[in-house]
Amino acid sequence: MALLSHESVDLDQQDHYGSTPLSIAVRNCRPQIVKALLATGEVAFNSQDRFGRTLWWWARRSRNTDIQQALRDYSEKRGIAICNNDDFIEVSPISNYESSRWCDVCTLSIPENEVFYECDHELALKRKTKRDEVGLLYLLLRSLLAYYCLHI
Repeated sequence: MALLSHESVDLDQQDHYGSTPLSIAVRNCRPQIVKALLATGEVAFNSQDRFGRTLWWWARRSRNTDIQQALRDYSEKRGIAICNNDDFIEVSPISNYESSRWCDVCTLSIPENEVFYECDHELALKRKTKRDEVGLLYLLLRSLLAYYCLHI
C-alpha cells in the first residue's frame, strides 16, 4: 500500500493498449488489487482503453461479482454514474485460428493505421496471464523509478 500512495506513482499510467493498472486488475479478475487501487481514491474511473472498453465493460466480461460490487461501491461514494448502456458484446475471432478466440489482441478490431503488438497466437495464450501481471507491476514501478532517477 505504501508503494501505491507514493507521490511519484502514477496510478493512471497507460500501456500501449491504453490499459491502466486498474483496468488490468479488473480484466484479470484480481479483486484484492482492484480494491487496493480504488482505496487510494487516485484512479480514473471512467477511462477507456484504446478499444473503447471501460472498467465496467471488463468487469461484466469477467463476471466477477466482487469486482462489480467494488466498482459500484466506489462509484456510489464518489457520485460517479456507471453507464448501464456500456453494452457487453461477446468478442468474436477475426481470423480462422482456433486459438484466436482466447486472445484479446486477435479478437479485437485494431484500426489499420495504429501500431500495436502483433499476436503470434500460440505464444499469446501462454504469455497472456504472465504479461498482464508483469505489466501491472511495471506500470506501478515505472513511475516510482522515474521519481528516484530525477532526484539522485
